Amino acid sequence: MDFKSVVDFARALDRDERGITVAEMIMLAAVVLIPTIIAMTGFGKDVVKWLGDQFGNVKGEEGTIKWESS
Repeated sequence: MDFKSVVDFARALDRDERGITVAEMIMLAAVVLIPTIIAMTGFGKDVVKWLGDQFGNVKGEEGTIKWESS
């Protein structure tokens, strides 16, 4: 590869707009994370209690899995 082909490749990469930019990634993360954080702040204890009621503790005896509620 000579220098001209490296420069041409760098210019082609600079013009490539197929991927998302950092700003778009940050906005996407904010759209997903902010409502999740708000929901977990308001309902976090209820969700943890519900999961505990549904699944309980996993205990193993002689290669079997037994579900016990706490």
